[in-house]
Amino acid sequence: MAGESVKGLALELPKSLNARLNAHHTQTKMSFVLTVMTAVEVAYPRLQELIDKKLGRHDEPARVSLFAKPTRQRISRDEETERRTIRMSAGGLEVLDGLVEEFAAPSRTFLVIVALDTYLPAQD
Repeated sequence: MAGESVKGLALELPKSLNARLNAHHTQTKMSFVLTVMTAVEVAYPRLQELIDKKLGRHDEPARVSLFAKPTRQRISRDEETERRTIRMSAGGLEVLDGLVEEFAAPSRTFLVIVALDTYLPAQD
């Protein structure tokens, strides 16, 4: 929307994924923010499955919740990361925040990593 505020979205991306993002940008000239939004939209139908797999979550039988437990879990990194900041509209950030809640992802960054990893072609 015209006049909508733009904010920085700081992402800590695994180095190999950042390299794939850079290669995609070089090849397509697509902006980084458009690539992120497209990746999330393409992955959306499978995001729950992809996030659960990445977190090692397994189907658990329904149970009564007696305690207030954190819905997000901390994740460990298997690879060194690189910081990338992209500019995204406040509305876009709200969409990401809604998806983080919907799929119980640990963070915006985690959700974006899962989407980009699915969307971007693997490098040889």
